[in-house]
Amino acid sequence: MTTIQIRLPDDVAAEAQAKGLLREDVLQALVREELLRRRNFAELLQMAERVSANNEPMTESEVHTFVQAEIKAYREEKRAADARRS
Repeated sequence: MTTIQIRLPDDVAAEAQAKGLLREDVLQALVREELLRRRNFAELLQMAERVSANNEPMTESEVHTFVQAEIKAYREEKRAADARRS
């Protein structure tokens, strides 16, 4: 496991601490969510580039994959937001 140290302005650190965002499990979840969000965005861009380059509509499979990825990302964001509130 890797250990990291971050610098935050005092006001940001105080608010994050008060909201429980500086806990190890929460920080791990936040980083994982961001990685997932960026992967999903990259996939979306690739699909958009293909559609734009070929002037072809997305296949049913591509639409399904995209919709499922968006639903999964939304649910993970919601779970993380709920965890931060508790």
